[in-house]
Amino acid sequence: MTEGEGARRGGALPVSEVETFELDGQRGRVLRVFCASRGHSVDPSACAACSFGSVVSRETVDCCWPGAEPQADPRAPLYIGADASALHTPVGAVCAAHVLAVRAKTPAAELRGALQGQPYVVVVGADDHVLGVVTDGLSQRQVAGGTAEGTAPTVREAEPLRNAIERMIHGRRRFLPVVDDAGRFVGAVTDLDVLRWVKRRHG
Repeated sequence: MTEGEGARRGGALPVSEVETFELDGQRGRVLRVFCASRGHSVDPSACAACSFGSVVSRETVDCCWPGAEPQADPRAPLYIGADASALHTPVGAVCAAHVLAVRAKTPAAELRGALQGQPYVVVVGADDHVLGVVTDGLSQRQVAGGTAEGTAPTVREAEPLRNAIERMIHGRRRFLPVVDDAGRFVGAVTDLDVLRWVKRRHG
């Protein structure tokens, strides 16, 4: 089983980290792993208590969930057709290993260090809903004012990866925030994550 399809079929599930720069200057870190038997991401500690989970680390979770269809043929199509891998792989299984978020209204002076070297930062409200995305082409003042890019398009973690790819292509975006069914920010998927998935899946 491949990493991209791990959440459905068992195997090594990738763990992603969401780091949030809070209004008080502190940083909160949350680890998440997508569990398709539940249909959403969970803290990896939940996997340690699960009868299907075995080895749990900060990078991967070994899962033996028998959601048991045969492993996909690596020669199967990636994107086109009913058996395309991108149609049967959840976005949550392909999330970026690390993503940074900031609270809206965070003073720009406190963000200088946080934004250095970051190609994108997600702006979230107090309820963890996505308010916008700051890229290196936007000023820190826009974050402090809470404007960012306005409401950012998002993709739900249980949606097929193909949906995320289509939104990135048609919206000319290299990055999408990933949310749960309640619309709360849980991660991100980038064009590089998609390319890594392609390499793992059909490399």
